[in-house]
Amino acid sequence: MKIGFISDTHGSAQSWEQASRFFQGAEMILHAGDVLYHGPRNPLPEGHGPMKLVELMNASPWPVVLAKGNCDAEIDLDLLKWPVNEPYALVTLSGLKILLSHGHAGEEQLLRWAESFDADLVVSGHTHQAKLEKKDGIILLNPGSAALPKGGPASAAVLEEGMLKVIALADGKTLAELALD
Repeated sequence: MKIGFISDTHGSAQSWEQASRFFQGAEMILHAGDVLYHGPRNPLPEGHGPMKLVELMNASPWPVVLAKGNCDAEIDLDLLKWPVNEPYALVTLSGLKILLSHGHAGEEQLLRWAESFDADLVVSGHTHQAKLEKKDGIILLNPGSAALPKGGPASAAVLEEGMLKVIALADGKTLAELALD
């Protein structure tokens, strides 16, 4: 099983293209929100092209599951052929239960949802900082921002052969990794 994780593309087609190199062979992609709009507080990301990003995502060879972010407007998200879930999506793949949310509700809320749905993995974005840790038996993953990173390189994540890895988009360097057990 291979799953790709991405967040906070903020309209950057370039960030989707860079991440897609690492998603080859994936069964699906989970996007943790802030898909098309850069947000009024953010600069335009490199490779900004929201309509091109729409075209790339709509043509994705992998199914894409999306969580709605705090910068996502319904009028923009209506352009995508993939459904957008709010405040979270639940995905089960090969027995792995994944809770996907943008994360702006806060970590405590994410953990409450994870516990109530018996999720193994919580995927969120919002902070633009990559994070991979295990807390109270639940794996927390923030793949970081693919377009507007804070405190590190642009990144995404991949789950493959039971290993979860956060990957720098520029050079493919593993920034963090954790075995699912």
